[in-house]
Amino acid sequence: MMSQSKLFNPGVRGGKVFVLPNYNQPMEQQREIMLKRIDYLFDIGEFKGWLTEQGEEIELKKFASFEVFGTFDHSMGTMLAVHFFLWGGAVQVFGTKHHHDKWLRDTETHVVKGCFAMSELGHGSNVRGVEIVTTYDSNTQEFVINTPCESAQKFWIGEAANHATHAIVFSPLNINGSNQGVHAFIAQIRDADGYLCQNVWIADCGRKIGLNGVDNGRIWFGNVYSRGFGM
Repeated sequence: MMSQSKLFNPGVRGGKVFVLPNYNQPMEQQREIMLKRIDYLFDIGEFKGWLTEQGEEIELKKFASFEVFGTFDHSMGTMLAVHFFLWGGAVQVFGTKHHHDKWLRDTETHVVKGCFAMSELGHGSNVRGVEIVTTYDSNTQEFVINTPCESAQKFWIGEAANHATHAIVFSPLNINGSNQGVHAFIAQIRDADGYLCQNVWIADCGRKIGLNGVDNGRIWFGNVYSRGFGM
């Protein structure tokens, strides 16, 4: 199927972007070529309707395409899963029409590059045990996200180290001193030019045994304000 596809034939479309992955390349080069592949797919409109349309046809296309992309390049499949199924899926499931209108189309066009900040250094994916704290400021009507200790850093977050502009942050919500349980918040971590936002710190998790095209990172928040982006 892939050998017959125009999309994966470098002599017809995509230049040399879709030559077979070289897993012996340095990590930086693997990340660079993976991002070029994804950017190319966005540029040709491959992901149109993935989040904003409904129905059997779009769902079948989505999963068939994802299976092919993931088979060709595991890192690319992982990055697309983070962007569409974790970030985009969280906005769809937890968000209201307001959130859908604001985020989903920009996610489809890659104006917004999303990541999923759930796991922490001290607790892995045990959501009930996360230590990050989000406090509602009634004076400004904003949510304030803070990493109180090292074990509360968001850890092993795909797309965070280099590319993501926004993150779904899982955090307990504190209102007037009362813990309201874990909620999902949208936090901007980079601007449109790729620079880190104020009071956001990110470190690279570095080279791994596999999937080195995926830029896993660690995130710390220092009282970052998120206006109206709780879900």
